[in-house]
Amino acid sequence: ECTRECLASERATNVMARSALSEALKQRGSKDGDGSSGEEDIRLERRSSSVVLTPRMSALAERQEAGAFSLERMGSLSQSLQTRRRGGDEETYLLRENSLPVDEEVVASLKSNFLSEAAIDALPPPISSLQRERILRETPQSPTFEVLNRISFQKLTDQSEKGQKLRLKLLRGSVVVFFLAGYEGKRFVYETAKKLGVRCVVVDGPDCWATQLEDEGIIEKFIPLDMTEAETVFERALEAIKSMGVDPDGICTFCEVAVPVVSRLSEHLGLPGNPPAAVDKARDKHATREAMREAGLPSPNCCLIESEADFPKAMELVGFPAVIKPINGAASIGVVRVNSEADLRKQYKKVRAEMKYAVVKSGALTQGHYSEEEEIEDKDAGPQNSVLLQMLMEEYLDGVEIDCDVILSDGISVYSKITDNWPTYEPWFNETGDNCPSILPQYQIDEMEKLCIGTVKALGLTTGVLHVEAKYTSRGPRLIEVNCRMGGGQVHSNNLAVWGVDLVVEHLLTAIGVPSRPPVPEKPKRCRSNLAINSDTTGIMGPGDWISKWNDYPGVIRAESLVNEGDHVTGPSDGLPSWLAEIWCEADTVEEAIALVRKIEADVVPPIIPKK
Repeated sequence: ECTRECLASERATNVMARSALSEALKQRGSKDGDGSSGEEDIRLERRSSSVVLTPRMSALAERQEAGAFSLERMGSLSQSLQTRRRGGDEETYLLRENSLPVDEEVVASLKSNFLSEAAIDALPPPISSLQRERILRETPQSPTFEVLNRISFQKLTDQSEKGQKLRLKLLRGSVVVFFLAGYEGKRFVYETAKKLGVRCVVVDGPDCWATQLEDEGIIEKFIPLDMTEAETVFERALEAIKSMGVDPDGICTFCEVAVPVVSRLSEHLGLPGNPPAAVDKARDKHATREAMREAGLPSPNCCLIESEADFPKAMELVGFPAVIKPINGAASIGVVRVNSEADLRKQYKKVRAEMKYAVVKSGALTQGHYSEEEEIEDKDAGPQNSVLLQMLMEEYLDGVEIDCDVILSDGISVYSKITDNWPTYEPWFNETGDNCPSILPQYQIDEMEKLCIGTVKALGLTTGVLHVEAKYTSRGPRLIEVNCRMGGGQVHSNNLAVWGVDLVVEHLLTAIGVPSRPPVPEKPKRCRSNLAINSDTTGIMGPGDWISKWNDYPGVIRAESLVNEGDHVTGPSDGLPSWLAEIWCEADTVEEAIALVRKIEADVVPPIIPKK
């Protein structure tokens, strides 16, 4: 199912595979001639638009058809696996190599085109304040910055339509570098920038789909950057930007994995951006909790676990039920609910083994050989090489989950709005839907916004569009995580339709140092609700127009299938349920939008032929 979805179908997800994992496949391809198979953790970004396959990437699809390998949703943690939200754009899968040899050309393409975790680990530390001052003194002012200095701050920060027109004029002609294009579903980002007169430069792997944007005149320049040599990605990206022939006004990204790189590029070039130290804290769950505590913000009870000797302290501080999770493990795998001491001990060993069998060799992630019955068999696996051994145990959060989209400008929160996430499809934690605006009581909305804004400031973040996830629990608001970029999925369209705020526009403004002050209506312009349809049984998708017909239904903005006839789908009893379709509805009130979605949900019957 996943291989067809990712590589062969027109409605698919786009592979975001780490180059380090490809190296492991390459190694096994040369030595595993006995038909043995292995597994690697990779990242995929879920989306609803088609995949652009370059000739070399097409070879990957052809090899899948030949049975060389398959892609499977990560389910080794059984019913405890918690996937990332679609607002975070990422989901965990396994790449399973079968008996056929690995195509060296395909491996080379993967390695050169995808930013690896090893490249993030090799990033330089934040520079000192003296170094920043020196860079700022030596960096010539861009034309945009010179114009900014001639306009009064009062006019620049006028939160009216007139003020917004002035700020948008400053975008015209500015040069903005995008590090990593993201999946093709983010095409609207570059189309929006083009309409605003932004001169866009994209830096990404040589086979990136965004090369076509240069051919179409949507972006001004595409800079290919080979990601194979992970340790030098940052230095080569920096040199490529300096060698463009024109000084950029700003650097930004709409991809989570690229955020640490962008923060450092901005710092080294004297351009606006969030401090690398703040970005690093936001990406480290334990560091985030510590920053919250220091700021006096309510935070889930948690305890760092480095070995089983820490269990008594963790159980005393956190209690049960609880969740254990890697501090910053690859693809966010290993998030597990535990309900007792026995459960903790069992799941800790399981997650620890899962993380230990992905080991670091020569600065790259490679795979050891793990089975539930045995310890790590790879002799190189161990504390000195393991990807991650530290875990965080924190209280299980009950209550209603929300997304809070925040815009910071010069350290000031100028926009924050809440979207309600519906109860997840347990035990797999798949999303089922959302609504915007929130229907929570106003006092809860206020408390949630206060927590989210307070957290991003406590981390030291100062600028740009941020996506914060939290819950309103029986003990009050509690943070889940902070993402230092715009949320994915329907986040952009929801904020634009409901509040008239274009998050892409505001992020571009902050990227070039223009204050963000979006005009926000007192009441929602429209109200939206989204339905994510999960498969309730395992089988094969049968024929029939069961989704697209809803596009003609009053109030439906879009109805889109995520699977095709003949695709295999998974039900909850057999693994992580497949997402079958999404439906977006709009109405005058949020209650009407929710009611419309619920009506459609009751009438939809996916044509699944159950497995025998």
